[in-house]
Amino acid sequence: MAGVPKPGDQPALIQSPGSRGRIRRLLMLAAMLLPVVCFGAGEPDLEVPVVAKAVSIKVDRVTAGRSGNWAEIGVEVQVSTAGKGAVTVTPHAPAGVTIKPASRVIEVEGSGPVNASFRVRSQGGNWRQAGDVSFSAELVVNGQNWQDSVAVVWPASLDRDLLFHVPSGWFVALIAALLAIVWYRYRFLATGTGRSRLPDAHLLFDVLALLAIEAFIIAQLNPEFLLTSTTTTGGDTASHFYTLEYLKQVLLPAGLVSGWTPGNYAGFPILQFYFPLNFLFMVFMSGLVSLQVAFKLGSLAGILLLPVAAFSFLRLVRVPFPGPGIGAALTLPLLFNSSHSMWGGNILSSLAGEFSYSLSMALSLLLLGSIYRGLRENNGVVRNALLVFLVGFSHGYTLLFAEAMSTYLLIGPRGFIRRGFYLGRVYALAFCLLAFWIVPLLVFTRYTTSYDLVWTIHSWREIFPPLLVPSLTIGAVGTLGLLVAGTGKYRAAGREFLPVVGYLWFGLAMAVVFFVAAPKIGVVDIRYVPYGHLLGSLLAAVALGWLGWSLRRWKVDWVLLPVIVTATMFWVAASPGPLASWAKWNYEGFEAKATWPVFERINQALDGDFDDPRVVFEHSELHNAFGSSRAFESLPLFAGRATLEGLYMQASISAPFVFYIQSGCRRRIPAHFRNILTAVWTLTEPGRIWKCSTRGTSSFAAMPPSRPFAQPQATGCVRRSEITSCGS
Repeated sequence: MAGVPKPGDQPALIQSPGSRGRIRRLLMLAAMLLPVVCFGAGEPDLEVPVVAKAVSIKVDRVTAGRSGNWAEIGVEVQVSTAGKGAVTVTPHAPAGVTIKPASRVIEVEGSGPVNASFRVRSQGGNWRQAGDVSFSAELVVNGQNWQDSVAVVWPASLDRDLLFHVPSGWFVALIAALLAIVWYRYRFLATGTGRSRLPDAHLLFDVLALLAIEAFIIAQLNPEFLLTSTTTTGGDTASHFYTLEYLKQVLLPAGLVSGWTPGNYAGFPILQFYFPLNFLFMVFMSGLVSLQVAFKLGSLAGILLLPVAAFSFLRLVRVPFPGPGIGAALTLPLLFNSSHSMWGGNILSSLAGEFSYSLSMALSLLLLGSIYRGLRENNGVVRNALLVFLVGFSHGYTLLFAEAMSTYLLIGPRGFIRRGFYLGRVYALAFCLLAFWIVPLLVFTRYTTSYDLVWTIHSWREIFPPLLVPSLTIGAVGTLGLLVAGTGKYRAAGREFLPVVGYLWFGLAMAVVFFVAAPKIGVVDIRYVPYGHLLGSLLAAVALGWLGWSLRRWKVDWVLLPVIVTATMFWVAASPGPLASWAKWNYEGFEAKATWPVFERINQALDGDFDDPRVVFEHSELHNAFGSSRAFESLPLFAGRATLEGLYMQASISAPFVFYIQSGCRRRIPAHFRNILTAVWTLTEPGRIWKCSTRGTSSFAAMPPSRPFAQPQATGCVRRSEITSCGS
């Protein structure tokens, strides 16, 4: 019968395209009735809402703090619900890890992200062993609450004990470029054919001597501590590390080399009145090693560079073999001289904080040699301008000396205009390179605190230390010998070495002039004595170099170099002084001191930020037990809190006020400010400040103008325990 399906036939419902829609509708009806079937026909219909996640939390950033044993963590909470409520973010950490604050409550209204930041401190800065740290977020809206949590993953670069890390791309690219320049210079420019030449015997002897000298220096500095990621301490050095941290973490990311810091002296422009080059070098080194290790290596840069600079200077002024190698060796008595630790140039001064001076002194030697050669050959203007820039960017005292000594090159029977034009081009280009930094320094110098200290010499041994007497004596006697030889038998050679001798003696005369005139130009006189020691040693190397040249006919000139290098090392090693113990004390770091747990607990108790009140501490030598008598100047580094007293007292206009406050907080006025005439500044009329000094009084506009006093007050100057009226 038509329309009746036969057995085995497929249902027409499935075969018909129009019936497929009816099947879909039946399936949807079954799905709607399924809750009734499952829960019973007598149950009411149930509503099954689909609820999105109302709150979620993630770690937004993990960055190193101003010291390696704490970090800043930022979290982001995403709220996805309407209504007004509050999010509570709570950190969770194991023992040994401190997180501040204990929680943060953030009001929210509607959907959107909210952010919170926390400070996390790990004992010793070992983040890989800090344990599991997590954050939870609880959202409460209209009586309902939702929660979420996230664990912190520590970046490998955060660890203090991670000595070497993968260098960044810019670091690798810069190193590759420098190596390419050196390779090009010595392969294609060493000879006219473009083929490299093998080093001759003299160059091989020089290289071995330099390596031996550098190894000798490093061996005396307890090198096992140089590669530990601890915070360097000792003297002024302890307070320099905060400058490096601030430069890397705050200034450079903002595109600045100098800028305002509220950390000390009621705020001051850091690295505007101090010299940035060495700190920039340390930041560069931190592309390969930890910042703590970069600081240690950077603080030794000038010490290790000085022998190389002396060698290069003597090569540039054409002192023959073995003079340059001997000159490098004769820097050892200067470096290991322990008769002072504040003048600069020697290792003790660098350990006490004068490492920028040491670097700049070495660079100034390179400049003085290069400009001597460049003027004679009438080339190298750009090279010498770059060297002037590096010298000035590393220390102002050395720049003044190098400029003064280079005026010797104007002296001559003819060619004065050509020589003057050459020097003018060099210094004009150098000023343009340095202008971005030195012009603000010169303009705002009036807002600094003068420190024109006059040093008292108590004994001739301070000017002529026993360790330097042999080289200075050889320099004096050798000068007489060269004068006799250059005006007699060796008149032709004399035209080569007599100008060099005159150059060095002119430098000695400039050192004396600066020593005498320093108080008049507002600098410290004693900083120019090390130049006398250095130039006297170079005179000895010039004399011995030309002595070796005269022995060349018998082929025994090479003997002088190993003999003098070895003898100098034995001479220096016989009078080591306190250098080894100072180096150990500095480079083992704050964290290795027995008092570190106490010092860390003090900083934890003071933990805060620059929005908290300043901390006033009593300056005391007892604090040296922590690593330095200036240990608490680093409160911005270790505790994040601002304080009053700091290292760069000349860089702040408020330094006299700070020391006045400090004098009321302790029994003795701070030693580093007691021996100069300290001005007590007061506002004598609206918008003007009067300043007392050894040269009388001067006034200048206050920044910004204010009138905290109803009546003008008299000015006074304090010197030790006596008060001298300066008038107003």
